[in-house]
Amino acid sequence: MRSRTVTSALTALLLVSFVAPASGLTELKSVREERAALEERILDAAEEIEDLEERIALAEQELESLADEDERLLAELGVANAALIARTRAAFMRGDTTSIESLISGDDPGEIAERAVMLESLAMRDRAVIESASVLRVGLEQNRQLRAGRLAELDGLRGSLDANLAALNADLDSVRSEERTLVLKAANQREIKTSFANGIYSCPVGNPVFFRNTWGAGRSGGRSHKGVDMMAPHGTPIYAIHAGRVTRMKTGGLGGIVLYMYGNDGNQYYYAHLASYAPGIRPGSYVDAGDLIAYNGDTGNARGGSPHLHFEVHPGGGSAVNPYFWAAAACGR
Repeated sequence: MRSRTVTSALTALLLVSFVAPASGLTELKSVREERAALEERILDAAEEIEDLEERIALAEQELESLADEDERLLAELGVANAALIARTRAAFMRGDTTSIESLISGDDPGEIAERAVMLESLAMRDRAVIESASVLRVGLEQNRQLRAGRLAELDGLRGSLDANLAALNADLDSVRSEERTLVLKAANQREIKTSFANGIYSCPVGNPVFFRNTWGAGRSGGRSHKGVDMMAPHGTPIYAIHAGRVTRMKTGGLGGIVLYMYGNDGNQYYYAHLASYAPGIRPGSYVDAGDLIAYNGDTGNARGGSPHLHFEVHPGGGSAVNPYFWAAAACGR
């Protein structure tokens, strides 16, 4: 009876001593500022994307104009080529007589003069047609080169747009994930001020979790329970109760997959029956209160039973003490 009275009194003291951690509020403020900064980056990126869309639209309009110009040049070149073919055919029909022979073939000096003027006019027309065709061919080739350049530029613009969109989406996903993690972590942190704990702590097991004080309860082989069993679904996140360093990780024995960490408060914390470790967690890893370190399971001698975390506290790394008070305070019980 006396033991129950003492336990109830200590539990009440812990609950009265709980205050919202200032560091949690600071982290929440930091998260909100980061989210606001991200929103600004999204707006800037949206403006850049809109500008790229306009440039792409202009490039496409220019390509359409160049295509129309190509058709016009090809039509003019076709007319010029037809004129040259007609002149060549006419010259062939006249035979191989030279311009001088044409001039002197007449008897009347006036007729000869008129024929000379006509031949000169025809020659000028031929030269004009040839020059026009040459100019059209050059213009057509230049136009094709310009089109190729504009197409390359258009592809570059589209590539830039795709890269911007991909980077924006990746950045947004990353920050959202970080925000969710930090918000959850901050919400799970509590500042505890007691005779045995002073600082920021987090519940070792994510919700839903339930547990009771089973310290000293009988176990097989005459053993007594040296921890608190925190019941939760398989795979529930397991968190660092306090800031500190992971000192040991091993598999086997009664605990199955286990993890030891030494907190900045001078206590060693022991986690057992884990399903697996969190990515990136290894001996020597520094963790903050509320950081993900593992997942709940039923390994070791808990195999086949209800998944739970067997949690122990060893002040100074020595003998185990009743961890219920740490767990109750950290979980807001």
